[in-house]
Amino acid sequence: MSLLSRLFKPAWQHDSASRRLAAVQESQEPALLEALPALATTDPHPRVRRAALQRLGDLGLWGDRSRHDADPELRDDARRQYVNGLIGADTELLPVAERLLRVEESVEVLEAVAARARQMALRRLALERSQRPGLLADCALSDPDAELRLWLVGRIDTEAALRRIADQSRTRDKRVHRLAREKLEALRLADGDRAVAEQRAQAICTELETLIHALPADGLQRIAAIEERWRTLPQAQDPDWQRRHDGLVETARAALNAHERALQAAAAAARQTEQAAEAEPAQTAAEASVVEEPPAAEVPVEPEDPRTVALDASLAEARRQLAENPELDLSPWTQQLETLAADSEPPAALSELQRQLNQLHRLQERHRREQLEAEAMALLPPLRAAVEGQQATAARQQLERLEQLREALGGLPRSIRAEVSALRGEARKLLDWQRWSNNEIRRRLCDEAAALPAAGLHPDAMATRVRELQDEWKRLDLIEEIDPKAPYRGLARRFHALIQQALKPARPFFEKRKELRRERTEALSQQTGELEQQLGRIGHDRRALIALRRSLGDSLRQLDDVDPRQRRELGQRLRADLTLVDAQLQAQADQVELAKRKLLAELRRDLAASAPEQRPDRAKQAQQQWKTLGIGDRRRDQQQWIELRELVDPIFLDVEAARAQERAETDARQAQLREIHQRIEVALQDDNVSPQSLQQLADACRAELAELAPLERTAEQRSDRLLQQLQTRQEQAEQRQRLASFSALATRAARLDRLEQAWIRGDGLDREALAELIEPALTDATLQSALRQRHDRLLALVGDGDEAQMATVLQALEEQHRLAEALLLECEFHTGIDSPSEARQARMDLQVQKLAQRMSGGAAAGGAAEAARLWAAWFSIGPMEAATRQALAERFNRCRGGLEAQISG
Repeated sequence: MSLLSRLFKPAWQHDSASRRLAAVQESQEPALLEALPALATTDPHPRVRRAALQRLGDLGLWGDRSRHDADPELRDDARRQYVNGLIGADTELLPVAERLLRVEESVEVLEAVAARARQMALRRLALERSQRPGLLADCALSDPDAELRLWLVGRIDTEAALRRIADQSRTRDKRVHRLAREKLEALRLADGDRAVAEQRAQAICTELETLIHALPADGLQRIAAIEERWRTLPQAQDPDWQRRHDGLVETARAALNAHERALQAAAAAARQTEQAAEAEPAQTAAEASVVEEPPAAEVPVEPEDPRTVALDASLAEARRQLAENPELDLSPWTQQLETLAADSEPPAALSELQRQLNQLHRLQERHRREQLEAEAMALLPPLRAAVEGQQATAARQQLERLEQLREALGGLPRSIRAEVSALRGEARKLLDWQRWSNNEIRRRLCDEAAALPAAGLHPDAMATRVRELQDEWKRLDLIEEIDPKAPYRGLARRFHALIQQALKPARPFFEKRKELRRERTEALSQQTGELEQQLGRIGHDRRALIALRRSLGDSLRQLDDVDPRQRRELGQRLRADLTLVDAQLQAQADQVELAKRKLLAELRRDLAASAPEQRPDRAKQAQQQWKTLGIGDRRRDQQQWIELRELVDPIFLDVEAARAQERAETDARQAQLREIHQRIEVALQDDNVSPQSLQQLADACRAELAELAPLERTAEQRSDRLLQQLQTRQEQAEQRQRLASFSALATRAARLDRLEQAWIRGDGLDREALAELIEPALTDATLQSALRQRHDRLLALVGDGDEAQMATVLQALEEQHRLAEALLLECEFHTGIDSPSEARQARMDLQVQKLAQRMSGGAAAGGAAEAARLWAAWFSIGPMEAATRQALAERFNRCRGGLEAQISG
């Protein structure tokens, strides 16, 4: 192996699927061609496998991939290619297709091949492996091969299918119709149907009457066969029927014997005439016009001319081939001679070569005449048999062929002229008699057609009767070999005019029905398409499959309302869909049965190996698993359900006994539980209960509930719900208490504002009112501390007297104003309220400070705690001038809602 080959792999072994695909589609390397089968089955990418399959074109490989490929789309594509390959297989692929069909197990594939395969052998092989009566009946009606249709009828033994075939093949295939009716009558005879036996006896008597009139050559053999059939009928025991049968048999035998004697006398006279004709002179010059020339003396061909030497050898080879194949085409040698003759210097041996070619033509012509004369002589026995058997159609065909041979030969051989003349006369009499008989039948058909308008028939019955009359007329034309495209004359013109007149009143009915059928056909076709789409989406959902099958059955019952030309196609589609649905239902039922059998086996094993206290859980688990396995066949599901109950019922009976003992204990626990719930409900309805009392009650109830654990789910949920309500009530009480403290701080701070403003205006300080602001103390120590700070600050500014130094007061007011501005920036930042334009820079500095604090690892205060701090800090600020306080209070009021929401949250 070279270094490059070790370093670079072939394109079809590349890691990229696109590279492998391109190589499989285009490369012509021998190594790739050898690797294609392996690529078609083992390549990881479905597109590469599909390309390899398409390039190989191996029918067996398509079939293998349709069953075993991992990709669903490729499996479907392979199945289509496989089925189409079997259907369209030609003669070369026939052995391969037969081998594949013999091992094919797919009902869908077998039915598709049976219905649509080009080769009769494949259709028959598929039908041999198919057992569905509906398919056999459809193919018996529609298969293009007559012998295969007869073979299919022979396989069918159900009365419904035979009746359907007999009804639908009445105008299509007489042999199939006859065989189906015979088998149907045989079935009915075997069942003791007296009406069928009467019809069979009447048919036998009618056949005997026909024999008496026709006098066929095999009449005695047919009588023996008729007697054999008669013995199987119950009418053979009836004296009246037996008397009629015996009389007809004796009459037929007497007529046949008399006819045989007449034929023998005619044959003797014909032999005498032939002997007299043989004594006449030899054949006329016209009959001996083709006589082989005696071989001429051989003229040596100039060896110097290579053209004549080659042509002489070629003519010798032509003579040898002509001896083996008298139909040899001599035109190539004729063209070679014409080419030589057209040469400016023709060879001297051209005349000898032309004589040899003419001799070959005469040999070929003589052989042709011998064949035609032999054919003419061979036509005499069948012509004689046709005349003797009163078979007018066969006699006409033989006479027409003899006439063609006479024209081709320029006259028949003298040895058969007399017999041909005699037989021609007898045949013409037979044809004239047949023509007269057929014309009588035609007149009867015209009379029946003329009576149709007055019969008052339903349009369908009218059309059926017209079709029967037309079929009878066509049968007569076929017997007389009348061209169906020839213009109507005489009785034919009258008959077709009467038919049109009879059908004219019914045409509006047929047109209206045709329109209705067209609409119903479109609707049913659309409905069928929708059902087929549902079939592809349903999968193994049994209920959906059953509903779909019911819909398909309803659609199948509506086929009588659609166009008959499309009824068969729609019926085949619906029946094929029903087959698919049944197959999916069966597969789903088998899958469910297998899963339940596996579950029962596992349950038996686990129950035998587990402790008694573990068995109820295992039984419940098995019941839950049983529900997830789905529904299969009803009968099998019921049997398996009984097996499951036999395993789990004893376990649940033991559990029920144990539960009865537990109920008494549970009742006592329930009473205690109700008492706990009642205490909680009473506390919830009390509006004056304190948070501390609610906390004590909750702790006591939790302890008592812990002693009662475990509780039932509903009781536990109710207990949790009541405890949650109790906790919520406690939190609400604490929140109300807390909000009351914050509101009290705001109220006292407002009163303190008024005292401060009065002092700033010079009205003095009301110390008694100031003392009342901090007593009684607020419940929240932080809020009380904020109020105390402001109280102490005011007293410190005022001092012992009512007046303070102006500079100190102004400095304090300025300081409180600065603190208030800074605090409001924090409030606005905390609540997300925009600060005034003049404070934007300070706001940005605050934001940078907060961010730096957060990035340095400092802990950020919580929302509620920070809001409480800001609230207390705001109301701890003072004193301030009234205008300043009012302006700043407006900014705080914008933040107040957010702070209250966070505090209450």
